[in-house]
Amino acid sequence: MGSLISPVSEARTARHDYAALIRAVMAKRGVSVTRLYEEGVIRKCTARAFDERLASGEISTREFSDLFAFLDINPLRATLALSCLENAEGYFDPTCKTIAELAVEAVVTLHEEIAACEGDFEPIRLSLCKALAQRVSGMIVDHHKRIEEARAAVF
Repeated sequence: MGSLISPVSEARTARHDYAALIRAVMAKRGVSVTRLYEEGVIRKCTARAFDERLASGEISTREFSDLFAFLDINPLRATLALSCLENAEGYFDPTCKTIAELAVEAVVTLHEEIAACEGDFEPIRLSLCKALAQRVSGMIVDHHKRIEEARAAVF
């Protein structure tokens, strides 16, 4: 029998993952802890021990939210990177950005279209979700190939 991960351990891991993502975005955008403090994103006590407080989850919800806003971190993309690609650097992967944008558009469109239907909507099976994902991914890859062919033709 495998070991179970406690909710507390999962929460600590999630905080650590988001901490790594925030630090990666800060590095990529050249944002220092000092600048975060000077811009009013974080408090002085948070700035003094930023990495420790961030990793342990000892920053306030407001500061966490303000960090995401100031660093322009897309929450859905961040969650997809950490939960699906399982690393903070996945946030910068163009496929992660594409899927986050596609997910938003799919939710909005499906919600609107289902609202116009009669009866109760029931979620589809995982196997059909996988088949649809493969079809959409194939369409995106075909689009990418056409773009690359067009670029190659220019040169």
